[in-house]
Amino acid sequence: MHTDERTVAGLRLLHGIFEQQARATPTAIALDVPPAREGEARRQLSYAEVNAAADAMANGLAAHIHGECVVAIGIVNRFVGRAPMG
Repeated sequence: MHTDERTVAGLRLLHGIFEQQARATPTAIALDVPPAREGEARRQLSYAEVNAAADAMANGLAAHIHGECVVAIGIVNRFVGRAPMG
């Protein structure tokens, strides 16, 4: 069973939906990150690149996890309280 076929309470899991999209369109842009500061370049990552990074992170975490558990990762918004550049 592929991870994208697993469900919780009848709902597909987000990482499975993402992995399915990465298999279907690996070179399509998954993330388009605007520059954080003036002079920095916009960064675009494909589904394959994001999925590879997520897999690497999951494999690194797996070495420290025993049994079933939930891992939450917070993403900090660096633009809170600042006007976005445009």
